[in-house]
Amino acid sequence: MGESTRLPPVVEKAAPDVVDASANDRDGASATPASAPWAGRRVVTISHGTTGTHSVFCAAHDLGLPAVHFHLLTYPYFHSHYRPGELVPDGCPKRYMYKGESRTLPPCHSELLAKYMAVKENCVGASGDARQCHFGTAWATDAERLVRAAAHLRISVGDTPYPYFPHALASAPFGDANTTFVHLPRDAVAWAASRKEHHGNISLMCSRELWQRPGGAGGGAGGDAERAANGTAPFSPLDLSACARRCEAAGRQPTQCLEAMSSVPTADVAAAFAANEALLASLFAARPNYVAINLFDPSHPHDTADIAQSIRLAWQRRPARGE
Repeated sequence: MGESTRLPPVVEKAAPDVVDASANDRDGASATPASAPWAGRRVVTISHGTTGTHSVFCAAHDLGLPAVHFHLLTYPYFHSHYRPGELVPDGCPKRYMYKGESRTLPPCHSELLAKYMAVKENCVGASGDARQCHFGTAWATDAERLVRAAAHLRISVGDTPYPYFPHALASAPFGDANTTFVHLPRDAVAWAASRKEHHGNISLMCSRELWQRPGGAGGGAGGDAERAANGTAPFSPLDLSACARRCEAAGRQPTQCLEAMSSVPTADVAAAFAANEALLASLFAARPNYVAINLFDPSHPHDTADIAQSIRLAWQRRPARGE
């Protein structure tokens, strides 16, 4: 879902010699061999797609890291049957990329992605099924559990669904010395216009009626519950955990709490993105393992190798520790 200048093709089925990490280790934690140059490291991309998340995913290839990106995954050390040097123009090796199947995607990632897709299908628009729409505090709590489960993997994560759970990413046990949080800033209006055009039907945001805290600015019962879960950080309409809790606290039907970006004015989508940028800054910017890379800055272009080098330099500044 992340935007890239040229997306490489994906192999529709996993190759015959793919190693199913879950067969020996249900969470896939053994995906990076101890001999890998950056074994034990990982990259967590905290930005939403259409900021360059796919390019960061490709940089994980360059670094020899297993990674997931929406329904794509890479376990680079396990694939050798394609010809060496078979690359697509943007430098991402297609021999390492597969459209994930249930047997190859890490189970916690598959389940988290399924939770997101379920609310997209059942809770948004006239085609939704209210009987199957489960969006509230219990949904948020379970999604956050899955994010924490992903944190125990030695695997890099990015793109939907992870950026929709920023508080869970910030509090999950990733381990500061082994993880780099990558933030990909972009102009809010440009992001909103592109996101709506390319992914508007599958990108969710909190209904605008819920942007004000239940109970008013002073909080009330709903505000107290939200603060207990999310602290004092700014609210982001792109934070689905916070949205789910607001939805329940406000006593709204779950089908009334989410909107597809395609149905929202560009100015409001841009405002949601700007609020999310403020939230990410409050949660991550002060951390020593935070890196911001603006892939849309014309004065400082970045290709996949540049991104990998920025991450590599951050790691060299902070030696790895055992997990």
